[in-house]
Formats: sequence, C-alpha cells, structure tokens
Amino acid sequence: MSSSLGFLAYVLREPETAAATATRVEHARQHLASRYRSGLSITQVNDTRSGLIGFDPDDTAVMWDRFSIRSGTGLAWLHVPSLAGSPEEGLGEWELANAVFSGQIKPSELGCPFAVARWHDGQLEIVNDVLGLVRLFHYEFDGGDVWSTRMGLAHVFMGEAPKKNLLAWGGMATIGWAPGGSTQLGRGQQVPGASRVRAGFSRSGRYIHSDRNVGEWLEDVRSAPEPSAATNVRDMEVLMSSAKRWPTPAVSDLSGGKDSRVISAMGIRSGSIAAVRTIASDHGEVDTAKTLMASISTAVEHLVIPKTARSTAGPSALDRLSTQHKAFEGRYLPTSGFNAGPFAGYRSGKQAKFNGLGGEVMNGGSFTPGPWREKLSTAPAKEASEVIVKMIARGFAASDQAKEAIGSFAQDYPEKISDVTGINTASGVLDLFYSMDRMPNWSNVFAGSDTLCPLFASSILSLGARNIGAPVPDGELHRKFLSAAIPAWSKIPFYKPVGRSKRALPMVWESPDWKDIEGFMLDNADRLDAFSPDGVRSLLGEIESGSGVKAHEAAVHRFLWNATFEGYEQEVATEATGTRAALLKTTN
Repeated sequence: MSSSLGFLAYVLREPETAAATATRVEHARQHLASRYRSGLSITQVNDTRSGLIGFDPDDTAVMWDRFSIRSGTGLAWLHVPSLAGSPEEGLGEWELANAVFSGQIKPSELGCPFAVARWHDGQLEIVNDVLGLVRLFHYEFDGGDVWSTRMGLAHVFMGEAPKKNLLAWGGMATIGWAPGGSTQLGRGQQVPGASRVRAGFSRSGRYIHSDRNVGEWLEDVRSAPEPSAATNVRDMEVLMSSAKRWPTPAVSDLSGGKDSRVISAMGIRSGSIAAVRTIASDHGEVDTAKTLMASISTAVEHLVIPKTARSTAGPSALDRLSTQHKAFEGRYLPTSGFNAGPFAGYRSGKQAKFNGLGGEVMNGGSFTPGPWREKLSTAPAKEASEVIVKMIARGFAASDQAKEAIGSFAQDYPEKISDVTGINTASGVLDLFYSMDRMPNWSNVFAGSDTLCPLFASSILSLGARNIGAPVPDGELHRKFLSAAIPAWSKIPFYKPVGRSKRALPMVWESPDWKDIEGFMLDNADRLDAFSPDGVRSLLGEIESGSGVKAHEAAVHRFLWNATFEGYEQEVATEATGTRAALLKTTN
C-alpha cells in the first residue's frame, strides 16, 4: 500500500519558473484530492530547482506536525517516530529532527517505521528507519529526481507517464510482493533501510548522494551486549506512549497469543491505553484474556466484542477492486484487496492503533524451513537462492517471463545483501530477505501514519539483528518481556486454537461473483505480462473440476489485482500528460 500521507521532495535537472512549479503543485493537489474525505492543506518550501511539499488532510488530529517551516527550512516527518513519546514528556519535531541530522541520535534509536526530510537553501536531506519500512519511493525521471510517499503523485508532479515494471508484478504473481523495493507503478524503488540521502546543487553542480549504513548498524548491535529486558520494556513503553498524541485514548487488542499480550502489557504499564479488546471468535481466546486481566489490578477496561458476520453485500468484487488502486497503488496483499470494501477516501484517525508486526523479525527463522535449518546455518550465503527459487516456483500461473525476472533477482540477492550487511550464511541471508525485503514491501501496516508497532522499538530491533541466522524458540522473548513487565502474565500459557479456524468468507469460486470473475479472467488471460495465458486457463480448469485449493485462490486474487490495476495506471498516465501539457503553456 502506498502511504496515506501525501509528500514529495524533488531536485530538478534544470531551473524552472515559479509558474511552472505552481502548475506542478496544483496538478499534484488535484491528483490527491479525491483520495481524502477532507480538504488538503499544502506546506511548501522551494527554489527554482528543488523543494519539499507536504499535503496534510484538514481533519488531521494527531499532535505531531508532519510538515512545518521555520526560517525558510522545511521539515517533514513520515510517521510519528518512537522517540516522540507523549506530548508532555516527549521530544518536539524540530528538536528530534535536528538531533537525527546532526548524528546526535542514530536512526536506529527511533525504531520503525519513520523517515524525516529537511530542505534548506536548495539542499535536501532524508533519513529513514533501519529496515526501510516507511513508504517512500525514489524515481529518477528525465526531468529530475523525486522522493514521494505515493507513486502516482511522483508521476503526476513530474508530468511523466508510468512505465511497466515486470519485476514488481512478477514478484506479486509469484512470492506475493514487489522484490527489491521495485514499484508497481513506474520504475522506481522504495528507499532501502538505513539510508541517508543528500541532494541538491553545489558550486560543482547537481548532486544526488545516497549512503546506506545498515552494515554498520548490524555490526554495532551484534557485537554489543544484549539489551536487558528492562531496556526492552522501557523502549516499548516510550513508543506506545506516543499514542497519547491522538485525541481519543487508544485500545489494544488482547487475544490468547504472544504479540497482543506483550503489547497490552506495555500499554497498561505506560498508561497509553484505556482498554483492551478481545473479539469473541474463540472461547479459548476469551477465557485466556479474562484470566490475564483477572490476574492483575488495573483501571484498564476489558472489552469483549461479539464477532460479527462479514457482509458480502454491496458492489461486485471487480467493481471494488477498481476503486482500491487509488488508495493502494498495487502495493497491497491481493487477497486482502479482494475481500476489502470499496475505497471511499482516507479519513484521518482520531485514535492510534497498535500492530504486532515485528515478532517474526525479532525471533528470526521465518524463511528457514525446519528440516533445512541446521544445514543453512552454516551454508554459504549463495545457497539461500535455492530456497527463494522454490518460493518463486509456487507462483501458480505466473509467466515464464515473470519467473525469469524475479529468478534473476533471487540469484543476485544473496551476494548483494551480504556485501551490504556482512551477513554471509544462507540462514542469515534468508532472515534478511524476510526483514529487509518482504517486510517493507509486503505489509500494508506501514502505509498508515496512525499505526504504531511496539515490536519494532529500538532495542527490539537490536534483538532481531542479533538473532539473524540463529533463531530463538518461539515465545521465549515474549515471556522474557512479560516477566519484566507484568510477571503474572508470563506464567499463563499462550493459547493456540486446536484445529483449523473456520473461514470468514467462502472460497472465491463459491462467491456469487464467480461467473463474472471467471469471464473477466478468460477475457484478460492473454493481456498480462506476469501471467501465462495457458497457465490461467489451466488454473480455471482445475477450479472447474473441483480440485481448487488455497493456492488456486491466491493465484486468482493475484491475477485480478494485476488486471484491475491497469485502469489506474492509465488514469495516472492521463493526469501526468495533463501536467506536461500545462507545463508547456508556462514556457510560451
């Protein structure tokens, strides 16, 4: 998912008039306007060749200035950083930014996700989190370089129609995400983790410098003493206290599992939540949550919410999908996109949300198959490509062209990531593939600036770095945190449901839209570069014969996501052409 926040910074190749810049900004505003339920306020600082622009929804409620200007200097925060803390005790936007840019505070100390950009007197600086989780895309256009939270915004601002990107869509068709930070719209790249960008003009001319110090960070934390449980708890508490910057008190989910228990414990300790919430979908989860809350004395309320049936009423699946690319720009999970309702515009949150992503990164081993784990822990880095290639081969109905594009990426990945990080075992490379390729480009959580991820706090990231290539037993670290935070909770077993959970929705071929979907797929089977026409027809034939399983359903969702995206791609191309035509008028 592209970010719900509109931001871009740019460095043109040639100076332009104020009228030309105003034309770009207005076309960019028009492009974004239909994505929001409120109006947009523009914060802009620039000269004739570069600048920084923020588009802030008028209904923004969080007490953290995303965009601001002081004495001709523009500042942009993409996401509320973990060290922001509460309004009463935390750091301010400018104080924290200056500390990051000066080196007084290391980016790793801010956790994930975040990026901060500063522009002054023609000089642009950008720093992002160590995993590159925040949505920020870099494009090199004929007219200049752009860094933007949204792919379409960059193209419309520059008046450049998007080009096809087979690597991104080949990844979507096979492994389920765009590898290497490749962009679904145009040929850009999500800024990789631990990057520091410097761009602008000097006496010697235009310059674009991008340094990545992820290897330095990994070396530092892997050689340092392991952070104590007390440090881990403190870091998560500070991060969660940032939720106090929203006007409505936050609520944390509490199920029977590990991540939600840790997050709820930190929320209770930090005073950053008003209640914990359990969805009554499983008696075991409800009973476990009640046992947890009964074991402590707290003013935090426990809400047990009845499970409601998901409605399938409303627009057809194809109609829903055609609206969603305005929000997600292709960077979303196809199955989630298929099951989501129609996009009706972004609305700023009045309340922070918490997400438990980060536990897999912290533990390590997510991409290390059990039987291979011991072998891969001592195998050279290049052997990781064999595992990645097997993942690619599971892409049902993907074209040979798509598999070749991502297969080439898979063969090169181990050597490239080893050069950057210094990690040289196959199991270590696979952990990096999970945390630094899948996580930034797969999850949609990091696109919303109202979601906080406590398990990506600074010292938790350090634990994950230490465990690269040497995974820890599942739940061990969670119990360690709980012992330091709420000891009683560490003694209550984590709950795991027995057997398969019941599906909330029927399989795609059991939906009332199936005949329309099947016809759409047959009509478009020959049109997509990432899918094999024969493979698509074979896929549908197996479903028709009654042998369809979840792998077939995932392939259907991926095909539909790709096929419906082309309408959005053409929409952006039309808008970009409009920008270019308007720019020509400013020169006449």
